[in-house]
Amino acid sequence: MGFWAVIDRGYLAQATLTRDADGKLTGAKLVRFDQFLDNANHPAVGFHSDAEALRRDGNGGVIVSFEGYARVARFFPPDMKPRAMQVWDRFKSLWGNEGMESLALSPDGQILTILEASQGGSYRTFAYQGGITWTDGPSLPTDGRFHATDADFGPDDRLYVLERRLTVFRGIKSRISVYDRTASGFSEPTVVMESGYGTYGDLEGLDVWTNAAGQTIATVIADNNFAVGEPTLIAEFALSP
Repeated sequence: MGFWAVIDRGYLAQATLTRDADGKLTGAKLVRFDQFLDNANHPAVGFHSDAEALRRDGNGGVIVSFEGYARVARFFPPDMKPRAMQVWDRFKSLWGNEGMESLALSPDGQILTILEASQGGSYRTFAYQGGITWTDGPSLPTDGRFHATDADFGPDDRLYVLERRLTVFRGIKSRISVYDRTASGFSEPTVVMESGYGTYGDLEGLDVWTNAAGQTIATVIADNNFAVGEPTLIAEFALSP
């Protein structure tokens, strides 16, 4: 009945959703809109502001990954001061764009962040070990045709990855790939949703959940890239009967 989202100019939004009698989305209403603070407790702007993904930790905290000054931090809204989750320069090699676009939180508390671009047939990941420690996580096999834009562990404990493919003339298409856990990491992916070009815009947020009928639902949100007149689209897909 509601959602949280980040804006890549350094803001956290909280909204409610409305649905019809069949449970289909009919609208959204903004409830809160708060600006992140940086490590010096100043408003996060410019290089510090590019929030890309978030997960609520179940204890009142919101975990957020950032590009630009690449980092992951925890916040306790309405207190927008960051609680550091790594040494400040831990991800210095990733400063800039195409960094930690995705953030997933498993039912058992594992935090995983995924880099946007694949290399050598897989996505690189980092796994949180608590305190300020991150290690290289398991690689995620991929065909290299898409970039990862968000990820979520579903209620079935499988990893769902939202991906984007951009072409100059046809625009953007999206897909959702799902990974099973294995003894060494994750399986080859299965594509459970793939859109046409230009159908939904630039989908960059994903949440996977189970509705009252027991269906696995993927809720996605588009980044309108601050284009005047371009809506912030929210859509849902049933991934199981």
